[in-house]
Amino acid sequence: MTAAKTMTQRQFDQHRSLNETVFHGLRFESVVFEGSLEDHTFEDCVFQSCSFNSASLRHAHFESCKFHDEIALAGTSFRYADLSHATFHQCDLTNSDLSQSNWYDVTISATKAVGLNARGVSNARHINDNTTLHASLISDTQLSFADLSHSDLKASHFDHTRCLEVNWTEADLEGSTLSECDLGGGIFDRAVMTHCDLRGSLFNSINPTLIGLDGVTLTSDQLLYLAIPLGIQVDDS
Repeated sequence: MTAAKTMTQRQFDQHRSLNETVFHGLRFESVVFEGSLEDHTFEDCVFQSCSFNSASLRHAHFESCKFHDEIALAGTSFRYADLSHATFHQCDLTNSDLSQSNWYDVTISATKAVGLNARGVSNARHINDNTTLHASLISDTQLSFADLSHSDLKASHFDHTRCLEVNWTEADLEGSTLSECDLGGGIFDRAVMTHCDLRGSLFNSINPTLIGLDGVTLTSDQLLYLAIPLGIQVDDS
């Protein structure tokens, strides 16, 4: 992934005034992306010291984009952004800040998101007083050391995702599927995991004395990991 041309704030604003929505092979430096960027596409772009805070990125698509500054060890900020229906594929979101953003129907796939700050994100879409929809998909992604505490991620799908030492404190994962994920070392204090499907995933820190697991689907092998915090020894000899 190489960025052939550097684009400043002034240059981006000029392109935006022409209603351009597709950007390819660019390096954005210190650009503040504001307002509506719905249906925009960014391919093979690098974002350095940029911000998408509170921007509307509905249906936006990011392909092979890099949001991590390896020199400053800082990511890009998307705080309070509307990422509903947005997609990130083969991107680098390391250390980026997506806290309090809208994740309804977001797709994050084949992406590096180590240390991601996703505290307080929500994948809920309120239709009316009686109907709320939930949807989000995270697949083949490196999510280790991320902060997903206080998030509302009901009915999410995590698939083949590495989630080592993720902070899930008070996260609401009701009805979610976590398939073939590595959840080792995760912090699940007061998390809601009722009716989750954990088949195929590895975990060693889910304590059934502290977390409600009603309706959870597991394999018999996984039951051994739940027995450990209960002081139960399983001997099949």
